[in-house]
Amino acid sequence: MLFQPPTNIATRNHLRKSVFLAGSIEMGACEDWQTPLGEYLLEKEFNVFNPRRTDWDSSWIQSVENPQFFQQVLGN
Repeated sequence: MLFQPPTNIATRNHLRKSVFLAGSIEMGACEDWQTPLGEYLLEKEFNVFNPRRTDWDSSWIQSVENPQFFQQVLGN
């Protein structure tokens, strides 16, 4: 299964190995290497945790006071 913020991870398959695609995402400024690697890992039946948020808005201020950023980084 593929998980991207703000998806609830409680639905993950506990019998599968999981991979978190950690690394710089700098939304829009960094090459998206997570998507092709994630697709490959999905084919190998891993749970894939991709930190890239498909609905990310580059105008959002990257601060814990911003609810969207807080959710992205801290998950709630």
